[in-house]
Amino acid sequence: MTNKKKDPQDTQGKATPVFNNSAQSIDSLLARLEKNLPSLHDTLKIDGEEMTPTKKQREIIRLAKCKSIVFVNGALGTGKTFWACYAALEGLAEGRFKRISLTAPAVEADENLGFIPGDKDEKMEGHVLQILESIDELITRQLRKEMQEAGLIEIAPHAFNRGRTYKGTAYLLDECQNASARQLMTSIGRLGKESLFIYMGDSRQNDRTASAAAYDAFMDRFTADRYKDYIGRVDMGKEDVKRHPLLTAIIANDDDRPLEGYEDRNDSKIAKVTAAAPARSAP
Repeated sequence: MTNKKKDPQDTQGKATPVFNNSAQSIDSLLARLEKNLPSLHDTLKIDGEEMTPTKKQREIIRLAKCKSIVFVNGALGTGKTFWACYAALEGLAEGRFKRISLTAPAVEADENLGFIPGDKDEKMEGHVLQILESIDELITRQLRKEMQEAGLIEIAPHAFNRGRTYKGTAYLLDECQNASARQLMTSIGRLGKESLFIYMGDSRQNDRTASAAAYDAFMDRFTADRYKDYIGRVDMGKEDVKRHPLLTAIIANDDDRPLEGYEDRNDSKIAKVTAAAPARSAP
């Protein structure tokens, strides 16, 4: 009688990734992760720049420890991706998750990854580059690449999500304003036991359609009181911008809105849609 190959997803609800390395190597990588990941008790500096989290950035980390889903919504430069990455890496180092999965909509290729040469990760890397760069800043590129090769970090395109269940996984979904309504609804159905899904987006940077981003309606539906035990939401503001002082001024003056009538997607509709859209209120 032949032994049946063990399913990567075990019956206890915890993910058991198929690693290329030995268990001893995985333990070594996790030990290095714990050592490299900056502590929030100290002054966190990246390339000489102070990155101590703001109140709302700390809220992302707090919610990541007690909710199954966290929505992060905010303008450019507010630290959505960076602090979501921190929360995921911290959970992995502490043993709350078995792996981190990354995704973002492949807008330019309309999710048809065959236009780009290479394997799945190579085809998707450009679309999740902002996540990879944030992870690299936190733990070094070398460690991230080793963790990726070992299966501790994976790139998981929306296009391949149907039928999957993410167990024991910190799943980061970036640029959600460019995700279709179908992609968003499919993704939430992939949630498995002991997992965390963090959705990040800014509807003002919608590159997919001339109409309103589905992400706004998605957040509104699932942040209703009936889901409050499982889902949290953080809306970022100008006080969270650390990237450059100019960006703070742009957001404070509501100048991060689209340039009405000058977009490539559908000029005849954009002016109508953006003119009707309410201005972002000052935080």
